[in-house]
Amino acid sequence: MESVDSAGKHVLNSPGSLLATSLHNFAFPFIRYDTGDVGIISRDSAVSENRMILKNLLGRSTDFIEVNNRIIGSPVLTVLMGKFDIKRYQIVQSKNKLKFLINKGASFTEADEKFILTSIIEHLGNVEIEFDYKPQFIETKNKHKFIVNLKEI
Repeated sequence: MESVDSAGKHVLNSPGSLLATSLHNFAFPFIRYDTGDVGIISRDSAVSENRMILKNLLGRSTDFIEVNNRIIGSPVLTVLMGKFDIKRYQIVQSKNKLKFLINKGASFTEADEKFILTSIIEHLGNVEIEFDYKPQFIETKNKHKFIVNLKEI
């Protein structure tokens, strides 16, 4: 386990993203896997200066959309999108524009799209929204992110 700052540099005694490495699974080892958790790692001087301990688990980091000084986090969007027959989705934000990349299931309808549109506008205010049903998903760090902010890539 290691803790890194936003630049990927090791940090001790201050909050950082927790990365895990496990070589026990020979078929698929985890090397510096970003757990999505934020915590504080420090030295366990009671045992050894070389031993590290997870001093405090602060919670999970989450992706979010911010428009018009309003924020919607990925857990809220997961609940919203989970109401519909959607196989896979991704929301791409560029400034005040949102593009919903959706691999829809057979029962997804125009009414579902309208519900998503209305819900987002109710929470974020005036925002340009586009739907793409033949998406080319953006993969980052070998993971599927549900929210991609183009300012961060």
